Amino acid sequence: MRLFLIFTFFFFFYQITFSQTTAEVNFGGSFNKNLQSIVNSNYNIENALSLNTSIQINKPLLKEWLINFGLGFVPKDYIYKGKGNYSVIEQRVSNSYIQFNLCGYRKIAIGKRIVFFIGAGGFTGYLIARKQSGVLPNIYNVLNLNTPSNSVSLSNFSENQVIDEKIDNRFEIGIRISLGVSLKVNARGRLKLSANYDYSITEQEKQYMLNQSTKLNRTLMTTIGYEFQLFK
Repeated sequence: MRLFLIFTFFFFFYQITFSQTTAEVNFGGSFNKNLQSIVNSNYNIENALSLNTSIQINKPLLKEWLINFGLGFVPKDYIYKGKGNYSVIEQRVSNSYIQFNLCGYRKIAIGKRIVFFIGAGGFTGYLIARKQSGVLPNIYNVLNLNTPSNSVSLSNFSENQVIDEKIDNRFEIGIRISLGVSLKVNARGRLKLSANYDYSITEQEKQYMLNQSTKLNRTLMTTIGYEFQLFK
């Protein structure tokens, strides 16, 4: 009797936890907008495009509903672009996050092969790296760094930045809205196109000084992926 109860428990645990669970691998582009309340009048902040990747797990709850867990690598970049006398200056700030998401989805089937879906939920990201790159004017003579040059040349630069725990807020929390479509390509797999909009509610920097500029990310991600069934 005891063995029967143990077997029954694990059987139902398997059915609830793993039955019809699918996984998906996604690649795509991230289009990020960084909102700042205080900006130097000599510069504009431009949106930047980068590449992202993620692994998602989908668990059906009801016939038309599912819950989604995901882990991904999401860069959130932006560009300082000079204007007027500073128009030659360009500085790209690259912030790389490991990001976890949890969302609920509603599926809408069109025939036997096409499924549309729309969902919402939240995400939490952790800043793992920061890099700056771009173009700056070189006002010094190449042969003698202490002598100003008659003509200003441009120099490319690229450097990793140290994350300051006293200033930088490494955790980012926000809301996600998602929609997409999938196409059944074989008995166990589907081709999937998705669009996710991440709305950050936490700032990139801690409150460490007076009259501080806010820095908030708004990220649109479009991905293509392959979804496959893990367990029948």
